[in-house]
Amino acid sequence: MTSLKTWKMLASVQYRVALRRMRMQQGWFIRVVLGLMMIYSAFILLTLGFFFDRFSTEVWPNKPVIEVVNQFLLAAFVSLFFVRFLFQKTPRISIVPYLHMPIGRQSLVWFFQGASLFLSITSIRYCFLSRSGFDTSA
Repeated sequence: MTSLKTWKMLASVQYRVALRRMRMQQGWFIRVVLGLMMIYSAFILLTLGFFFDRFSTEVWPNKPVIEVVNQFLLAAFVSLFFVRFLFQKTPRISIVPYLHMPIGRQSLVWFFQGASLFLSITSIRYCFLSRSGFDTSA
């Protein structure tokens, strides 16, 4: 199998496994509640990201926005790393069903390492970006 076909096949299988797991775990009421919680969390994170400069000047009136962000940046990165460590699956569990297939082990390892980059836990930190976070003249 070519590398692109292998990755495409592995991605489609992982997508089907995730859908099957999601359908088997919860009833419709739990799905609705989780959906509402996700929409609410996304709204809060986006609002905080876009209007952080206004919120920070009300809470910390004498500090520039950059100092406020830098003050909590290390704690945010450490806590995100810790949360990711707690919720991650071991790669051994994900790779074992594919070992009998004619796919190279290195290809499997590269696929699951690349797939871990796109988890929601990894990309949630981008919701905290603010428009003034990059402005160094303020």
